[in-house]
Amino acid sequence: MSSERQYGWMWVEACEVLDRAERLQRQFLRYLGPGTDAAVWEPPVDVQETADGLVLLFALPGVLPEAIEVRLESTALVVSALRPLKLAHPNAFIRRLEIPHGRFLRRIPLSGVLGRPEVMNAPGDSQIGGTFVGNPLGTAAGNAVLDVFEQENILEMARKQGEHLISRFKAMQQKNPLIGNVRGLGAMVAIELVKDPATKEPAPDETNEVLHRLIKKGVLMLKAGVYGNVIRSLAPLNTPIEVLDEALDLLEETLDEVRGR
Repeated sequence: MSSERQYGWMWVEACEVLDRAERLQRQFLRYLGPGTDAAVWEPPVDVQETADGLVLLFALPGVLPEAIEVRLESTALVVSALRPLKLAHPNAFIRRLEIPHGRFLRRIPLSGVLGRPEVMNAPGDSQIGGTFVGNPLGTAAGNAVLDVFEQENILEMARKQGEHLISRFKAMQQKNPLIGNVRGLGAMVAIELVKDPATKEPAPDETNEVLHRLIKKGVLMLKAGVYGNVIRSLAPLNTPIEVLDEALDLLEETLDEVRGR
């Protein structure tokens, strides 16, 4: 291989190495930009749960442990540190910086499970678990959802939706003996399909038929119940009543079709 070709090959390989380093840096250290508190880097963090509590592992390259500050805010654990730019020699020129320098800052939202002492103290270690426990991201998302509930009056919309569903379902029940029961709480309302309104014998086959026909009409509803004979409605809580009525009209039409087949 000629020296020129060898030099070109080495140059290409060096560029590929640098490109991989840049991608790795972007993956693990997110640049936030200058702010009022001069925080510019948000390091990655691992959260591990043990029987005694949570263990948080932060990636802070080149930062001494004594330079790290940890503090609790109202809803978050805040970790910050400063890595000053140090030159290897007073007369050194900076050609490239791979390791971030400046101020690091990471806020980890805190979550918790609340309950009466007699309930919370009854289980043993690690017996209270699930996807919602010790999950900072889930806590942040939950807070955002609660904000929307307050700002857009979602609970009132859910109440009105539930009342409308109960009213429509009971009206259908008066005309169609296939509906043996109407029940629900809030916006989650269901109808139970029966073969005989007197004996309340479950009608799972008719339930499947109704759901399959609804799919062909563009309506998706859930099947529930121990006997597979319950059709449950749980639309988005901000669904307009007129949109809900479009689906309910098709449901009523389909129930009549299945009853008279």
